Amino acid sequence: MENKAYKFRLTPTQSEIRALRQFAGCARYVYNRALSEAKARYENNGVKTNYYDWDKWVIQWKYSEETSWLKDCPAQVLQQSLKNLESAYINFFNRRAGFPRFKKKGMKDSFRYPQFVKVDSDKQKVYLPKIGWVKCRGHRPIEGTIKHATVSYKAGHWYVSIMVEYELTIKTHPFPSNCVGLDMGVVKTIATSGRQTYTLPTSIREVESQIKAVQRRIARCVKGSNRRNKLKLQLQKLWCRLSNIREDFHHKTTTDICKNHAVVVVEDLYVTGMTKSAKGTVANPGTNVTQKRGLNRNILKQGWGIIVGQLGYKLKWLGGAPLVTVNAAYTSQTCAVCGARDKRSRVRQSVFRCTHCGYIDNADYNAAKVILSKGVPSTQY
Repeated sequence: MENKAYKFRLTPTQSEIRALRQFAGCARYVYNRALSEAKARYENNGVKTNYYDWDKWVIQWKYSEETSWLKDCPAQVLQQSLKNLESAYINFFNRRAGFPRFKKKGMKDSFRYPQFVKVDSDKQKVYLPKIGWVKCRGHRPIEGTIKHATVSYKAGHWYVSIMVEYELTIKTHPFPSNCVGLDMGVVKTIATSGRQTYTLPTSIREVESQIKAVQRRIARCVKGSNRRNKLKLQLQKLWCRLSNIREDFHHKTTTDICKNHAVVVVEDLYVTGMTKSAKGTVANPGTNVTQKRGLNRNILKQGWGIIVGQLGYKLKWLGGAPLVTVNAAYTSQTCAVCGARDKRSRVRQSVFRCTHCGYIDNADYNAAKVILSKGVPSTQY
């Protein structure tokens, strides 16, 4: 059995919006109060608490006059909020993350239903417990058994993400003999061994310039003013648009690659190390810090990790071979024809001229061919 997620945009009425905001606020309140009391008890008395203790606290809060409004929210929604806190605690004690932080209103507001969610694809409606049938933009039918659903708020709109469990049918890829190597870059997001290029849309730069302009306007506003709140919503919408453009590019690119190639070979890139700051320390300051900061920003903008992740599961869906990763060392200095390795062969950023055999090619295409030959040794050029 496999898991798959569907995300739809909700179009709720004003009364439904009030209920969504109320449930998100209840989930946030329970999370923050449980975290605050658990932290205080440990600091004062050294007593460790867990999910079962927090669940008992929530029952007491429900029957308190001050917080009796928690009864209006589904009990399982509050329990799922405590589950999130439990996961954050486990990650902290296992040194996988920092200490849990308090949630802020308007920042990633969300809540989760573990069951009882239903979808009517024909009428494009989603049933949410204690709210009812809410209209949504169901752009595709749901296949599988619904496991849970998460309702979230982003840039003025509400969304529902539905996780389903289904049985994956093994497919036969239409091009089982097609292989391709991918070279990840900054100027060219992806260069293939078949001399095809994928680059981020130019509209991203336009949105980024608009974001900078709005950020400057926000900096000149008085905190808490209505104008500042309106500009913050405008900024959120711009960031959402930027995210949607990148996500659309990633999905279309990876789908095109996986549909036309059964075997895909990529570099095993350590992005965290590549984007490490160069500022150094006070005793030993770094050099070219500003240039390295700009390079790091451009690397992260490409979304190499997202691309690799999408290639992995889309190949599986379409019947291709498992994604092949190879060591990225010296792929830009190796000749795809004779295999000679020399850093002098990289004449310029975009030009490769082998010092051994004289082969000339675009540096990105040559590197993609080398990557493919590493993943599929039988490949000849």
